[in-house]
Amino acid sequence: LSLSARLIEAPQGPTLGLPAFLELAKRHGYAAVDLRASQFGPRTSDAELAALRAALAEFGLTVFEGGYAGKLDGEGEAQLLHHAGRLMELGALGLRMNGDLPTLKLACRIIRPTGLSVFYQMHTGSPFETIASTLRAIEAVGEPNFAVLPEPANLYMAREVFHEGMLLPLAGRIGGVHVQTLEVRPGAGNKLKLSDGTGLAYERVEYEANRQ
Repeated sequence: LSLSARLIEAPQGPTLGLPAFLELAKRHGYAAVDLRASQFGPRTSDAELAALRAALAEFGLTVFEGGYAGKLDGEGEAQLLHHAGRLMELGALGLRMNGDLPTLKLACRIIRPTGLSVFYQMHTGSPFETIASTLRAIEAVGEPNFAVLPEPANLYMAREVFHEGMLLPLAGRIGGVHVQTLEVRPGAGNKLKLSDGTGLAYERVEYEANRQ
């Protein structure tokens, strides 16, 4: 299991430093962490990288995936390759990023020498909204080191019918699975629009009210 450092992101800045976040992950039985692009990126200094590596070793953790939020212009391509190489050294399996399909294809080709895959989280309002649309998008990207991250809450909001074997069409292209807690409910405060033009309302499940 890998704990996402999205947990500590906030508009005013991180709610915990990375060492404290790593200690939290270890204490609750996680073996790895996901690092956001804002927490570890091409501009992370060598000293910060060394501190992160030491903290990972201290808590016996590895990095499952990192992120990249830059552009893929001439300078950006070099930054992406450098960043992917450092993630590989931390044990990462993939690099999560957004972008249109040609950008994802280019990113796959850039980082291929590192052995990492480009990960894209399946999400409403994207080419990766449903399983059927995801299969078409994977074919369009057409790179062997491209994988998706199914997200059950997003698939539920996309009105996929859940059944045993529903993800089998994506076999060989699943880099991991992300889990979050959402409740789809009419009148809820958050609204989103699906690719077919329809919409729905949802709320995030309150942690404190649902602790077991």
